[in-house]
Amino acid sequence: MNRNKLSKWFDSSFYIIGFASTLIGLAILAVLIIDILLDGAGRLGWQFFTSYPSRKPEAAGILSAWIGTVWIMGLTGGVWQKELADKPDRDKYCKFSRRTIHYLRVAGTWSFCTRYVS
Repeated sequence: MNRNKLSKWFDSSFYIIGFASTLIGLAILAVLIIDILLDGAGRLGWQFFTSYPSRKPEAAGILSAWIGTVWIMGLTGGVWQKELADKPDRDKYCKFSRRTIHYLRVAGTWSFCTRYVS
């Protein structure tokens, strides 16, 4: 085989192996998630999502984790939109995050966030 055909063969085989590996990984992940949901669905309730962490297992929840995750995602999305987005008003998300950044600046919290986060 000449060099061009060999290169194309390696490219296509790498693509196939990579795609198959990704599918296998996603299938295993789906099986694990389904198993976790089937085992734990009876234990999940509204109180679990709306309660703060506690030493008592029956009163424990994940509210602070949800709040922190949403806050970090919002901050990261705002920074992305401000610094990296190529067209500022191309969709509803960009308009919403631009307004949010504007309100954070007006409220004075944006300078606090940029001072301690960056």
